[in-house]
Amino acid sequence: MQNLEPFIDEGLVVLANQMEFRTDQGVKAVGYAANFLPEVCAVFARAQRAGVLKVTQRNIAHRAGIIAERLQRSDATSLVDEATGYRETREM
Repeated sequence: MQNLEPFIDEGLVVLANQMEFRTDQGVKAVGYAANFLPEVCAVFARAQRAGVLKVTQRNIAHRAGIIAERLQRSDATSLVDEATGYRETREM
């Protein structure tokens, strides 16, 4: 992973911190900010363009590219809100 370090900025480090929350059922859970995944995908894209990926990371970069492409078509936060039901909570 040292080869990816130059492509990871402080903002991504902050996003990587897990957030605790409670589900509708009151169960304690952890998650990440909605924009964490697109930022991770961007790290792999930059590393791939720079030609520093290891062979084992190339497949991850390929999949990250697919995810990033799909996320560009929609807002990541909206997708997470919809999947978790948070949108209804926010609108109340």
